[in-house]
Amino acid sequence: MKYLFLVLILIYSLSVKADDLNFVTLEFPPIAYTDDNKEPTGFAVDAVRRISDKLGHKVSIKVLPWTRGLNMVKNGEADAIFTIYKNKEREQFIDFTQEIFVPQTLSFYINASSSIDQGKDMELEVLKKYKIGVVSTISYGKKFDGIKSDLNLSSATNLLSNFKKLMAGRIDIVPSNTYVGDYTLAQNKKVLKGKVIKVVTPFDSVPSYIGFSKKNNLGGIRDQFDQELRKMSSEDWIKKSMLNYQ
Repeated sequence: MKYLFLVLILIYSLSVKADDLNFVTLEFPPIAYTDDNKEPTGFAVDAVRRISDKLGHKVSIKVLPWTRGLNMVKNGEADAIFTIYKNKEREQFIDFTQEIFVPQTLSFYINASSSIDQGKDMELEVLKKYKIGVVSTISYGKKFDGIKSDLNLSSATNLLSNFKKLMAGRIDIVPSNTYVGDYTLAQNKKVLKGKVIKVVTPFDSVPSYIGFSKKNNLGGIRDQFDQELRKMSSEDWIKKSMLNYQ
């Protein structure tokens, strides 16, 4: 009887520890996206699952349009979102990890036949004389977002569409997360190779985080994730994970 009691206590303690966590993320390959089987994948998805397993949490991940996912976290319908930039507005309803999850750079992409110098740093003020292709729901960092209202912008639903517009000469420059831009070029070599190229020097560097819903009071779990992130070298784990997403 005493042995049975101890077993029941152990089972109960494990069940309490194994919280169900609902994460949302954006279609942003190779960071996060849906594969051919409509399952979430990507190197950040792998990392969230690995950390959750180590902490004993059951996790579900949905890839959703960014605004919808963000609103779900705001309203407590989802527990967390990744990868996400910090800003004052979001800090009103999100508990961000203190540790950086994915350090990201932002780069410009141009038509290979453009008169723009691929090897020269591009000042943001120069952008005003060009037509810029953006994805309307995406943030491009404080520097770029701060001058967006002064730019001639052309919106598309995704990066590949903007690269095709760039290739066709309908726009002059496309900003993108460098991971995503390089991956999109690599995955569409037949269409884009030799026609779309990257400006060598990134125009910004922006850390991204995992954000937990304040409405769901998940500060303790946020702290657990921070502890695991401190043990991980982002440079090392991303480099190793990227080998699976070439």
